[in-house]
Amino acid sequence: MMKQCGMRVSALFIRALSLTLTLALISCGDRRVDNYLELSCPGVATDQSRSFMPLVKSGRPVLVLIDPSFSQFEKDQIAAAAASWNAINSVRGRRNFFEIENARPERVSVLKSGPNCDFTNGEFDTVSIVREVDSSFWSKVDTNSDHPPGITIRCPSRDGLTISKQATVINPGRAFSSQFRSVVMHELGHVLGLGHSCADPRKGETPSEKFVDCDQLPKNHPYRNAVMYPLLRIGEVKEELRANDVERGQCIAQNSL
Repeated sequence: MMKQCGMRVSALFIRALSLTLTLALISCGDRRVDNYLELSCPGVATDQSRSFMPLVKSGRPVLVLIDPSFSQFEKDQIAAAAASWNAINSVRGRRNFFEIENARPERVSVLKSGPNCDFTNGEFDTVSIVREVDSSFWSKVDTNSDHPPGITIRCPSRDGLTISKQATVINPGRAFSSQFRSVVMHELGHVLGLGHSCADPRKGETPSEKFVDCDQLPKNHPYRNAVMYPLLRIGEVKEELRANDVERGQCIAQNSL
């Protein structure tokens, strides 16, 4: 049994006037430099070189177990989001990032005591996409928002360089249905080991010359347009990866496949 740890949250916001929905990234266990790693790859600028997290190194696709309690529409959106990430590798002849399974209930992770690493059915090369609507669970998520629609919980190995297990939890009722795939796309990026496209100090991320501050980016900057940017505005849909997501995704492929 893994002991509970302090939680640091990075987040994607969906804002509508006074309404803020937050997608959170919770890192537990042993850490190195805020759980971010530095990778050097062609196409990745220096100011994003420390925007990566512990990697999944298994030699095979990450198995995505879809909670059967999702609607068919939601299951289809999860599969479509995974296919978008897989397309990065298909053009280069590499194996897929993800393999999809519409899982039986007993196969899906059960988060017994809230958003921490004490959950069942966790493997380093498997991630459950769990549907959770219980308000008591979400009240334990450490964010600045009362309405987070999703979190990814990542539990690093002892060396801090790879993942021991992880799970993604989504509450469909707290996201706009038109943005559901955008939410899943973002969370699957975290599953692969991508941090946000820029650092948000308000969420515990430390900006540096190797992890640029979001507030320093001009309007329409490629990092702001990315799926992995930590802000999604009302009505904004990101159902296709942007150039910056592809560049960083290729870097993950080079270092984890």
